[in-house]
Amino acid sequence: MCVWISLNGSNVPKKNFHNDTRKEDLKNQLFCLPRRFCDSVRAITPGLPLFLYNYTTRRLHGIFEAASFGGSNIDPTTWKDFKCKGESMFPAQVRIRPRKICELLEEHAFRPILPHY
Repeated sequence: MCVWISLNGSNVPKKNFHNDTRKEDLKNQLFCLPRRFCDSVRAITPGLPLFLYNYTTRRLHGIFEAASFGGSNIDPTTWKDFKCKGESMFPAQVRIRPRKICELLEEHAFRPILPHY
């Protein structure tokens, strides 16, 4: 499972992933969260640094950056919600792009600067 982390100083949005969903999010260059995070995601502005934390491997991936403003259903075809036609199961979305691909960080290396994790 993974979560993505923003450094905008607001509530940190989280989403649990399996490794295959992480690959799809990276392939689509879109980070997505459940509807309850729409307000937090709307606060994201282009250029904001974002990281992806894999709970399974306990490693931090990045550096990514927001390539768009955060919004709702930027791509409603990603993670289709079969109960609500035309919507994503994770409608709180932001487009991303790699800023710098660094070596994966083990949890002990970044825990001191992110104590809330």
